[in-house]
Amino acid sequence: MDMANVAEGEATAYRDGRGAIYKFKLGEGVFVNMYFTRAGYRRSGDLHDCNQYDVVLRGRTRLRMIDPHTGSEVVKEYGANDFIVIPARTPHMFEFLEDNYLLEWWDDDFKAWYYKPYRSVIEAGLALAETEGRDFSISKP
Repeated sequence: MDMANVAEGEATAYRDGRGAIYKFKLGEGVFVNMYFTRAGYRRSGDLHDCNQYDVVLRGRTRLRMIDPHTGSEVVKEYGANDFIVIPARTPHMFEFLEDNYLLEWWDDDFKAWYYKPYRSVIEAGLALAETEGRDFSISKP
């Protein structure tokens, strides 16, 4: 979502079958996203040069991340009021287990790249059950 022409204190919205993303411009270069995502869908499938912070406001989500040091996949579940830190350069993908509200922000300028193994699953629209137990690790321990 291009925020160049959005005034401070204003927001843009993107909606699709998964739900909605609201991106708020708090100040010059300061943004926060609020997501509503329906159960059974995924988001992200990317990585970026800055740390990402998320707070789950309502619902449960599973987060898949590739440890950038080992290449192993780490999978954790989070619920309401949980705080999530995704380190810079860490491929990640959210899988929403329940209807979910999530806040998200970054500690520097945001520029993302897709991580194909995760992003291809999102773009294919695979059901969560189709990848249950699948290990996306780059290298198996």
